[in-house]
Amino acid sequence: MKPARLNSINSFRFVITVLITMSLMSVDAEQKPSTQVDYTIYLIRHAEKESGTDDPGLTNKGKERAKSLVKFFADKNLQNIYSTNYKRTFQTALPVAKQLSLDVNYYNPRELQAFSKQLLSKKENTLIVGHSNTTPLLIKYLSGKSVAAINENQHNRLFQITIKSSDVELIELDMD
Repeated sequence: MKPARLNSINSFRFVITVLITMSLMSVDAEQKPSTQVDYTIYLIRHAEKESGTDDPGLTNKGKERAKSLVKFFADKNLQNIYSTNYKRTFQTALPVAKQLSLDVNYYNPRELQAFSKQLLSKKENTLIVGHSNTTPLLIKYLSGKSVAAINENQHNRLFQITIKSSDVELIELDMD
């Protein structure tokens, strides 16, 4: 009878050891923060511009469109705002920057590949205001996905790139 009793004691110890180990593992898993970093990059072409100059500002309609972006970005937890060094892109970004107490940083539209690498390494929620000819290319560098060309009269297309550890999601929103 003694061997059977030892087997049942050893089995009991084994079960207790397994239960304790499992409970410690679940406590440890609950205490570790997630290593997954999710962030979103928003890209939009500048709002409607004036005509007749090399560096036009926004029309009244463009200024209203820029102001309307404030509501959309109010809860997006933006950490950075970028614009090219042109009046129309800066003026489009400015209302959101003011509302969120952020600076508008300039980027070089001729160095989009390097800029995309910088953005991807920062891993922060970001707004980028660009142009009809640069925004689609920057989207391609950031997401690996292509979008249709932006026509000269389109100012309502907002692109949202959500980057997760295992996936990149591109959504196009109509801001009209």
